[in-house]
Amino acid sequence: MTYKRITVHTRSYEAFSDLFAQIANLTLGADEEQQVEGVKITNDGDVEQDYLDTMKRKTDVAVLKVRGQATKILQHGDVFEILLPMPESTLA
Repeated sequence: MTYKRITVHTRSYEAFSDLFAQIANLTLGADEEQQVEGVKITNDGDVEQDYLDTMKRKTDVAVLKVRGQATKILQHGDVFEILLPMPESTLA
């Protein structure tokens, strides 16, 4: 599976949680950056399943799953990474 990786530059779970729905619906081009309520959001491109598998093995990474969706959230350091599944038809 391939994921679109959106990085949210905040350490605050509350700030992230408050902005999550807005962020998940943003349309950002490759390597594009945007500010949402003072929080920097970047589209860091696509990652493969092995990236998620590698991050899951790290002890300093919290992995969250969005209930009822294939979306994953990684929290580490000063960032949250939202991994949005890419439909197979959009992959080259």
